[in-house]
Amino acid sequence: MSRTWLVKDLESGDVSNWTLTNILHEINRDRSDEWTPYDASDWREGWDQWCEGYTHTIWLTRGGWASASERENDDE
Repeated sequence: MSRTWLVKDLESGDVSNWTLTNILHEINRDRSDEWTPYDASDWREGWDQWCEGYTHTIWLTRGGWASASERENDDE
């Protein structure tokens, strides 16, 4: 089973399970040709910079961290 994160869309209020592929798509979407895409090695930085608290928020993972402070020490 792939690891999933519970993600809330802050505009609609919808909550759904996202895979890393979903998260990377959201971080990297609608960027210019000069954009260097985030990947599995640095997605947390990209999420915190571009998504967390702006468009979406991660509530928790199945068997993983549940808060932003715990996220900093969690390796993929």
